[in-house]
Amino acid sequence: YQKDSEEQGGLITQAQANAVLGVSSGRTYQLVKAGTLESYEHFGVKLISCDQLIAYAKLEKKAGSVGSTLVQALKNSLQKEG
Repeated sequence: YQKDSEEQGGLITQAQANAVLGVSSGRTYQLVKAGTLESYEHFGVKLISCDQLIAYAKLEKKAGSVGSTLVQALKNSLQKEG
């Protein structure tokens, strides 16, 4: 877990990814299945790469005030964990 988390700028749950992107769990699943977002399985849970999630959010122009606030909150919470 530690190695994957460090390499990916952190790992978050699918529910957290849904909140950051403002999409349903089905949409996040589609993004993972299509290879747009990479997932890692640890502790029996699929976790999403934070670096890829942020890059995708920027690509999809989710960087408006809500998107940037969520991304910043995510980065802050990951720094506290580390």
